[in-house]
Amino acid sequence: PARRVIFRTPYIGNQFLDVSRYKQMAGRAGRTNLDDTGEAVLMLRNTSERDKCTAAKLMGEDLPNLESCLKSGELGMARPLLEIIASGVVGTVTEIQRFINCTLFCSQSEYASVHGNTKKSIDYLASSQLIEWDSSSQKYRATKLGQATVASSLGPDEGLVVFEELSKAREEGFILDTELHLIYHVTPIFHSLEPNWQVFSSIFSRLKGDMRRVADRVGVSDEYICMACSSLGPRYQDSSKVARVHRRFFASLLLFDLINEMPIGKVSQKYEVARGSVQALQTQAASFAGMVATFNKRLGWWAVEALLAPFGSRLDFAVQMDILPLMQISHIRGFRARALYNAGLHSVASLAEATPEEVEAILVKAYPFKAAGGDPSGTITYVKRVESRISKLIVAEAQTYVSNQLMSVARDLSAASAKKRRTSPGASNGARSPRQFTSPISTSKRSRRSLVLKNDDPSMVSPSRDVSPPLQPIPLHLTSPTKPSPLSRASDSPP
Repeated sequence: PARRVIFRTPYIGNQFLDVSRYKQMAGRAGRTNLDDTGEAVLMLRNTSERDKCTAAKLMGEDLPNLESCLKSGELGMARPLLEIIASGVVGTVTEIQRFINCTLFCSQSEYASVHGNTKKSIDYLASSQLIEWDSSSQKYRATKLGQATVASSLGPDEGLVVFEELSKAREEGFILDTELHLIYHVTPIFHSLEPNWQVFSSIFSRLKGDMRRVADRVGVSDEYICMACSSLGPRYQDSSKVARVHRRFFASLLLFDLINEMPIGKVSQKYEVARGSVQALQTQAASFAGMVATFNKRLGWWAVEALLAPFGSRLDFAVQMDILPLMQISHIRGFRARALYNAGLHSVASLAEATPEEVEAILVKAYPFKAAGGDPSGTITYVKRVESRISKLIVAEAQTYVSNQLMSVARDLSAASAKKRRTSPGASNGARSPRQFTSPISTSKRSRRSLVLKNDDPSMVSPSRDVSPPLQPIPLHLTSPTKPSPLSRASDSPP
């Protein structure tokens, strides 16, 4: 909550705010028990009459009625049905009918319409091999493809497209001359980025041979791009499968430049896409990459998962693979990570060993500040002060990270050792074979303390590795060898 909410622009990407989003964000204005009223300010940088009218209507419009999202299309019930069948919540026809009766869709529509939508959705899922009918139990159950689709949070249509394209790539082979083919498979299938087809045509004509091979493999053609360029306006509207492939390839080219550490401002300028749209696509692609990796894992396609899994983090940080380990430090961004890597600091451990002064010198040297005005030497600058503060934070966080990792390893080793002792022969409460155990008491002069086994402490029993005559376990606690305890003297002779 805040006293005042300011909208710097009425656009999210290239879409004008709708009334639901506007009301949701503007409703945060006004703090409970602190303010009587709240203020919401909408700024218009474009003074066109169209935007003025739309903004005025937006601020005074009432919220629309709540509608069920299951009404969208004839297959609106496909995704919820697949999810509840895969989770085992429902399976029989009676259980499916009980489920649809509990939906908002059923309360807002006639039952005949709901029943028809459900029947078409089940037929679609069955024909797509996402579910199957088990005649023995009289239930629907999800196939392995359906389970993978649900586990990866993909919709049925997205899961089928990903399965089809990855199956084709596994059969024909991935093109690994560049990372473009892999990036294409982690680019969201449905995204809001609409390409400027004239810009797309110009970029496509300058692609090198290895990237052209990727375009040919996924189905991108010069003919379609030229047709889209010759249409009215730079934005060609087409919802066909071919158009979806071309839009996805355009987004893949953008993401390819982004993970090769091209600044986001240059990417926005090169593709003539708003900066906010580039960032939205980057976030969506990072999430989608994780979903595709999970999809391959559930299908058992381990090799494909190994190829695609790293792109989730790389798209999130927009960096190449070599500096990805440095991105675990929160105060490091792509340009700082590249500067530190080029200076020889390739890991978090090397950062932890460096001093703040060394890190500061690397960052200042890599990004010199051009002095102006009263600071001709450029030594006392705002940038230098910032890098000095950031360097201390980077080193401190790196040291904390390494320390936590070492503590975690120590805990794992301790837990593994304790588990090994519990599961070792003779660790149970049953009878122990005397030939399997020996006293761990050290007789060395360097030993300052003696470890003594208690009969009721199985964790202190260790297997013997020699074949000498066995010694009975001696109940004793930690004590100095020069002053034996009464308990140790009493246990010198075997019972």
